[in-house]
Amino acid sequence: MMNSKGKIANTSVSSALAHKFHQLTEHINTKAVVNHNDELLDILAMNEQLLISKLISHLEVAGSRYCDELNELVQIDASFSNLQTGNYGLCSDCECEIARELLDETPFRQRCRQCLTKHNAAPVEISL
Repeated sequence: MMNSKGKIANTSVSSALAHKFHQLTEHINTKAVVNHNDELLDILAMNEQLLISKLISHLEVAGSRYCDELNELVQIDASFSNLQTGNYGLCSDCECEIARELLDETPFRQRCRQCLTKHNAAPVEISL
């Protein structure tokens, strides 16, 4: 995944993100068929460039049945954006480099190990 200058190669990351995105859309498609969600099935048939933003919008409205998929889609979308801006592989909190093995494991990871630990330990705020 690293090129000769130590930077993460965009093509391999983009390929890994696209692979994960396609796995996720297949999973969402299966859930949509089971739940008879015709609107979601129509969205899945769209042009891939529009697909991520439309899916995110629809899944936000769909609620908790698609919570995990929504979170992963948001992270994949952010990773594609970070690739374009040259910020892929940097922690979204502290901006330090995310360990290579963590990115190999989860190519859409947004936080380094330390910031992820802090984030997961933080109390959840619920607004009423």
